[in-house]
Amino acid sequence: MSLFFGVGFSVSTNAQEREQSGMNMRIFAVILLALCGLSLGGCGGHTYNMPFGPDAYTRFPAAAAAGPPAEYKIGPFDKVNVAVFREPDLSGTDMAVDAAGNINMPLIGNVKVEGQTAAQASANLAALYNAKYLRNATVTVTVSEAVSKRVVVEGQVNQPGVYQIQGRMTLIEAIAQARGATAVAANKEIVIFRVVNGQRLGGRFDLNAIREGKADDPELQGNDTVVVGYSAIKSTWKDFLSTAPLLGVMTRF
Repeated sequence: MSLFFGVGFSVSTNAQEREQSGMNMRIFAVILLALCGLSLGGCGGHTYNMPFGPDAYTRFPAAAAAGPPAEYKIGPFDKVNVAVFREPDLSGTDMAVDAAGNINMPLIGNVKVEGQTAAQASANLAALYNAKYLRNATVTVTVSEAVSKRVVVEGQVNQPGVYQIQGRMTLIEAIAQARGATAVAANKEIVIFRVVNGQRLGGRFDLNAIREGKADDPELQGNDTVVVGYSAIKSTWKDFLSTAPLLGVMTRF
């Protein structure tokens, strides 16, 4: 004879079964206490002591509030195509921008393109060639690889890595690029880091609220870093569920 309890344990008249049931209940109680301890104090220290909610959105506004996307400016280690009309010997494809922000052009040598839009770089190169070598030169610069238009996604995502920004990218889109958050991700502990005027700034966001439409989806910029936090509670509960069958917990005797 045995009595079934709602938590998945039973009390049996058999001494051996009663001993096993008591052991299982003690194991379950320890896990419950651990989870309670984590919920009370384990997550309080993961707030990163940085802006959250409205304060975070002042640093990292949503796409609608950010206005039209700024025209891309060439940066170090980007690659550019330079086409000089009717001058194939002066043209080049996938020309690397060096660490100092220069490209090396035939006849005129190193030319600074860092911080310029493609249109500005085109006009600058045309002026340099017209000054000494050509007459009414037409130069077209296009960016073939924008290294500085990338974001880093790390932490509790299924595929951490560096991802290219195509047009505009939001926080949810970046996490989707990284194949989503893991089962032990702390969805309220999503942090964006950005360097502005040499200063590293951060903001914390609630992924669940964004998914439910209760909060805006912040827009990312080139060289941002997204860190998805770790939930100790989810991890402990996940470990418990995986080991419960081995311990005989959650079964009827």
